[in-house]
Amino acid sequence: MHSHASHASHDDASLTERQVDVLITIERTGAGLSMIAITLTILSFIAFKKLRTTPNLFLVFASIANAGASIASMIGYDGLRLGENSVLCQAQAFIFECFMQSDPWWSFAMAFNVYLVFFHNADPASFRKYVWAYCLVCFGGPLIPAIVLVSIRGDLRVPVYGDAALWCWIGHNWSLVRLYSYYIPIWICIFLSFTIYVAVGYRVFQHRNKLLNMSLGENPNDKAQDIPASRLGTARNNSAEESLTRRKDAYGTVVTEIQITSALPNADSDTDGAVHGRHALGNLTYSPSWAHGVQEDSTIHAHRHQCQTTCSSDSPPPQRSGVIGRLKMKLTESCAKLNRLDPVKMAYLRTSFIFAFAVLITWIPSSANRLWSLTNGGQISFGLSVASGCVLPLQGVWNAIIYLTTS
Repeated sequence: MHSHASHASHDDASLTERQVDVLITIERTGAGLSMIAITLTILSFIAFKKLRTTPNLFLVFASIANAGASIASMIGYDGLRLGENSVLCQAQAFIFECFMQSDPWWSFAMAFNVYLVFFHNADPASFRKYVWAYCLVCFGGPLIPAIVLVSIRGDLRVPVYGDAALWCWIGHNWSLVRLYSYYIPIWICIFLSFTIYVAVGYRVFQHRNKLLNMSLGENPNDKAQDIPASRLGTARNNSAEESLTRRKDAYGTVVTEIQITSALPNADSDTDGAVHGRHALGNLTYSPSWAHGVQEDSTIHAHRHQCQTTCSSDSPPPQRSGVIGRLKMKLTESCAKLNRLDPVKMAYLRTSFIFAFAVLITWIPSSANRLWSLTNGGQISFGLSVASGCVLPLQGVWNAIIYLTTS
């Protein structure tokens, strides 16, 4: 990315003046849209109490950081026009270093909260008590290198902050410093965030299967046609009661009612030779295994999910009945799986993961652009610069979209 002819020897050697003007326009437009989105996000959070959820609180703090980055983007090339040693140039570079990378830090903070919720049964509401600590890390982490770099001078008393193509940031003579103080911390945060989400996803998958096995008893694959309906209902009730007795500590209970309507041949039947009867197989009661240590009391409500399976046929072949039974069993499993996890935890996981995914998409073009420049002797790709300019200044817009859609 770079500018006019006077800077052709630096990072912008491969860009024309026309291309520079296009990039500046794209970045200022995106920054302006972000400022509008950030303003709406903060005002709505203040005005509407129902929007003041814990995930939204973290998104608001991330939006405050986005506001600083948007201001630096709107300064554009004006800092370089005044000179690398000008106050405006140094201030723009400081703001970029301090606030542009805050989004990944806040994304990792939300991922860490997801880890506490799913692995340590933490209450998401409790994170509000430690907001000051999150601000200290997520704002203070990028602030440290920003202060250090603004204080350093080179051999010729040349500042670290200087000509960085379209704006003032870490100068081209300090390219490795860009990696260690900016891109590497960003990708560490992104990597750790997705590592947590993979671990949480695996844990959720394990618990869903475990709960399903608990709900179906020890032999879920037994064929229903081999056991009389009345005996099958009694056996499964006993199994469910034993499971509940073994697990006295529970977050709640989930009750599944399965009814099978069968048609059996009968001498006294109508002209079709069939009579329809209804056999209730009883209630299956079980307790989620991830909620150890939480005593069941009157403040905890039972989650109820009712599935009805109806089979009606005139003595179908056993193989056909078994296949249909297994398919309907899978359908019942899918219904039950989605209703066994705490909706508060799942809402927090959904918001946090979408935020992390947005951060990932935002930083891929910028990082690719920087790596391309390092491997090509400081040259800048106009296409990658356009891609970077389209996503980075719009961080406030992405956060606002996540904030509104998940709310």
